[in-house]
Amino acid sequence: MEYELIITPEAQAHVNEACAWYSARSLRLGSEFLDEARACMKSIREMPTRHTRIEENFRRAPMKRFPYKVFFKLQRRRVVVFGVFHNARHPDVWRAQAVK
Repeated sequence: MEYELIITPEAQAHVNEACAWYSARSLRLGSEFLDEARACMKSIREMPTRHTRIEENFRRAPMKRFPYKVFFKLQRRRVVVFGVFHNARHPDVWRAQAVK
């Protein structure tokens, strides 16, 4: 059984910004980034507990090809994606988005 997946507007904005950045370098890269983000979220939706727990109900899932992690909160049968951050960002950057 898949979990319900909710993507916050902030998380969607993170994906859009990264996609735009990669697209400015190569349309192919922008498209591949978007495909990778979708694949990562599909993995989260299918089995969120396989991803690294960082605190209580908060977890992160790495993207395979791009240096980004998807941060989400697990709530029963629901997953809320609240951030998609570049690996170079401070490791605690997710906390500011999680409390919104």
